[in-house]
Amino acid sequence: MSPSSLLPLFLPLLLLSITNATVDDTCKAATASNYKVDYGFCTTSLRANPKSETADPKGLGLIGTQLCLTNATNTGTKINDMIKNGNFSHEVKEILRLCDGAYNNQIDLLNGAMDSFEKGDYSDAVVKVGRVKERAYDCDDLFFEGGEEDLLKKDEGDLDGLSGLALFLIGRLRGSDISKK
Repeated sequence: MSPSSLLPLFLPLLLLSITNATVDDTCKAATASNYKVDYGFCTTSLRANPKSETADPKGLGLIGTQLCLTNATNTGTKINDMIKNGNFSHEVKEILRLCDGAYNNQIDLLNGAMDSFEKGDYSDAVVKVGRVKERAYDCDDLFFEGGEEDLLKKDEGDLDGLSGLALFLIGRLRGSDISKK
């Protein structure tokens, strides 16, 4: 076999390693940012969407924002299921109802961030995702104030991590890395 006949066999591997390096490099930069995004969390989260392997920076920003929205939506559904089907005290169900309202607000903010992102208004998208990040642990506060165990700790942690990642990714599109300011 001639070397040129082997090219079709190795080209997909070469391209895969280049796109993986992009996700890896992006996550290394996010980890080093002020958002302190966990590297493993970053790579696992981005690679959950197959498009991230070939995405440009704008595509990664969109994927990061979509990941936040999906997390918030799934958590909202989980909360509703817990309210309807869970065997919890009246106090815990009241906290869950408040959390449901908080997550509805998060979803509204993230839908607005998606709209802003798609219009190229990255500054507004950053503001909206930033509000989500600031409020990622609102339910934790509610459970603490009620003297109850936080039933949503992992979901809140995931939303905090995903919103930090999205802020980093969107910030790069604004022409400067807002995480370094």
